[in-house]
Amino acid sequence: FVVAMKAAAGFMQEMAKPGAEVDFDRTKHYVPVVRDAFAVVERYWLDRNQDGKYFKDIALAEEMIKLASDMGVAANLQNADGVRWAVQTLGERCNTCHDVRREKGPDGFLIKN
Repeated sequence: FVVAMKAAAGFMQEMAKPGAEVDFDRTKHYVPVVRDAFAVVERYWLDRNQDGKYFKDIALAEEMIKLASDMGVAANLQNADGVRWAVQTLGERCNTCHDVRREKGPDGFLIKN
């Protein structure tokens, strides 16, 4: 999970740079990185979902995987606006989960269950 979150953070840092939305090769590089990261996140919450408590977390991870695919389609079409939208939406959705499930610990962030 931590490795997946670090991969997603690296993606966000790179794609937040000025002009990143027109670097279609870089965008395409990150599509499987983001999809794989959120597949790990989805599995993390599925494994803990015996009582149905994490339905929203699972759905959010699935949405993130779709958004990564949408970003790839935009990059293939060389649509900078589409790439920008996907990256911005991915970032917003990351914050949605972080606000609910993440807290600062002594050595970094911890996951709240």
